[in-house]
Parts: sequence; C-alpha cells; structure tokens
Amino acid sequence: MAGRITEETVKGRVHMSTSVNAGSRLDRLPIGPFHRRIMILIGIGMFFDGFDIYIAGTVLGVTLKTGFSTLAQNAAFISATFVGMMLGSFGTGFLGDRYGRRFIYQFNLLLFGIASLAAAFAPNMAFLIACRFVMGVGLGAENVVGYSTMTEFVPARSRGKWLGFTAVCVVTGLPIALLIASVVVPQFGWRAMFVLGGVGALIVWYLRKSLPESPRWLEAVGRTAEAEALMQAIEKEASQGQTLPAPAAATPAPVSPDLATLFTAPLLSRMIVGAVCLITINTLLYGFVTWLPVFFIKQGLSVATSFGYSLLMALGAPTAGAASPRSSAHR
Repeated sequence: MAGRITEETVKGRVHMSTSVNAGSRLDRLPIGPFHRRIMILIGIGMFFDGFDIYIAGTVLGVTLKTGFSTLAQNAAFISATFVGMMLGSFGTGFLGDRYGRRFIYQFNLLLFGIASLAAAFAPNMAFLIACRFVMGVGLGAENVVGYSTMTEFVPARSRGKWLGFTAVCVVTGLPIALLIASVVVPQFGWRAMFVLGGVGALIVWYLRKSLPESPRWLEAVGRTAEAEALMQAIEKEASQGQTLPAPAAATPAPVSPDLATLFTAPLLSRMIVGAVCLITINTLLYGFVTWLPVFFIKQGLSVATSFGYSLLMALGAPTAGAASPRSSAHR
C-alpha cells in the first residue's frame, strides 16, 4: 500500500541528516490512517490478550466437571496465570528499554501463542498449569506494551480517548470468549479454546511485523539516524499531502530513573495509591470472572447455562469501556 511504513523504507533513509525531536513531532500530527492502523494492530493483540486471560473462566468449570482437574488444581492454574502476568508485566519495561518496543510486542505474542497451543495438548493438569504460567508471562507483557505503544504514538491531546479504546479491546475479550465457548466447548471440548487463542495470537504476531519501532525509543537510545528516517516516513503518511504545523521546541530528555526512584518522594505515594487501586480492581475483575462459571457448574447448572449467565454479566464491561473515552472526549 502506498505510504505504508516498512522496515525497508526506514533502512533506506538512515543516511540522511538527523534532527528528530520525535516527541513533539509525533504530538502535533493529525489523527489519521497511520494512527488507526496502529490502533487496529495493537487493539487486535490486546483483544486476544483479554480473550486468553478469560479463557480460564470457560475452561476450568469443564475440566472440573469432567474430572480432569480438582478445585485445588484450578486454584493453582489461576495463581500460575497471575504470577506469570506479574513477572511479564514487571520484566517487559526493562526489556523494552533494552531491546526496543518492537521486539517486545512481537515476542510476547509469540510466547503466549505457542504456550496456548501447547496447553491444548496437555496430558494432565500439571502440564496445563505449567503452560498457563508461560502464557501468563506473555499476557502480562502484552497488557503493558499495548498501552505503552499507544502512548508513544498517539498525540497527547487525544491520548486518553485512544487508551480508552485500547481498554475496550481487552475487556471485549471476555464476552467474546464466553460466547464462543458456549458454542465450541460443548461440541469440541475445552482444548479448542486454547487452539483458538493460540492461533489468533500467532496471526496477530505475523500482522504486527508491519508495525514500526518507536521513534521516541530510537532517539532515547541514540539511534538518531533511524529515528529521523522513521519520523519522516510517519509524517509523510500522516500528513496525506497537507502541510503539518510546526512542532514544539525540543526539551532535554529526562534522565531514566532506576528502580529505587519509585521508593522515594514524590513517586512513592503515587505508587502506593496506584498499586492499591490496581490490586483491588484486578482481584475483583479477574478473580471473580475466572471463578464465576466454576461456581455456576458447582451449583448444578449445565456448562451452556453457566456460560450464558456469565455472558450476560460480561456484556457490561465493553459497554462501559466504550462509553468512557466518548464521555471524556466531551469534557
């Protein structure tokens, strides 16, 4: 497609003079096809992230009902998921700073895609739990890198709305997973859900090869020739032949803080408040949703009825998520 930014396009321009100021130049771009393409490719990956996270709710009730797992093993499965997500979320920031954003958002999809396919062939619950831990590492990394990638490309003036849309992609995975499970699981069994999640992640991994590296990161690590070449390619696509407004003056790049900075003022109080809020929200969200179908099945409901009740409750998440960026845009 004409104007599409490719790795070859950028490599062909690295010989040109450098000026960059990537942050200000990205922030003054009009929203257009470039941003929508980024949103689609990031959003699809975030959707499968949500889909794979919520697979637990569609699988564990069935494995329990068929005797493949026990309640204790189900608890271990859920714990392995979130321990993996915690490690993936924590590590992806350091790896992204070291190897680049593009490497991370490709690697995490490949990781949880392959682990999901392996989980579909689990001979026992112990193997399934091990696969789920590996999936969790990739899922946690995707959750972080999806939001951070949108933050680096989308102009600051509309960043909240676009991050809201990104969140909608994640929570839409819940009702879609339940809807698909209500059709697929009774016919093909719970393993089919891991196949769908894994194949979907690998398809997105392939499509995301067209996503560019972050010019902000390239500039930050001193790869200014590549950053300038990429910025010129982005500006050409985003401008669509129109004259762009002048960017704001460059500001000195902040010194990258080390981990200890989080435990000093003023970041410590903010970290504590943020951590308490996120722990509470995620415990209620992921914990409750994951166990809900299991509770229904333990009460004697059929698998299909359990998924149906869960689906009705889950429809509120994408509805509220879609309303949030719309309402913020009108304030």
